[in-house]
Amino acid sequence: MILRVGIKAVLVYRKKVLLLRRSPDITRGDTWDIPGGIIEQDEKLLQGLRREVYEESGIKIKSVQVPLEIGYFNEGIYRYKNVIRIIYFCPVFISKVKLSPEHCDYKWFSVKDLRNLDSKEFISPKTYKILVDRIEEVMKRRLVNFRENISL
Repeated sequence: MILRVGIKAVLVYRKKVLLLRRSPDITRGDTWDIPGGIIEQDEKLLQGLRREVYEESGIKIKSVQVPLEIGYFNEGIYRYKNVIRIIYFCPVFISKVKLSPEHCDYKWFSVKDLRNLDSKEFISPKTYKILVDRIEEVMKRRLVNFRENISL
């Protein structure tokens, strides 16, 4: 079994979370997802996170906060299976998005808007649940101090 490491970013701008809509002609197309992907061999985690987010959204991450979730992912949605996935919380200070060919649309969602999404509209219902539950917890309890972060 080959394990891969996947990284995802919950980009937050003014209390809204960026979701990207996957292009209809790719795997699980026309569903929402958060930016991220598989890190390359010999690539550092945060370097891979920064690269993936920039490739998919055109946003340069300046800071990364503690992971929202670290877990094993094996839904077989992507071409890779057996993925250790880390989802980071990343405050950003720009809302302008430049989509990759993998995506056809984007939207900044409030927590309430996220809760109103049907989980079937998301690439993975499991990821959707983690996203909504953890984001709501972080924002409500203000567990994340925007001044304490990991610089890239």
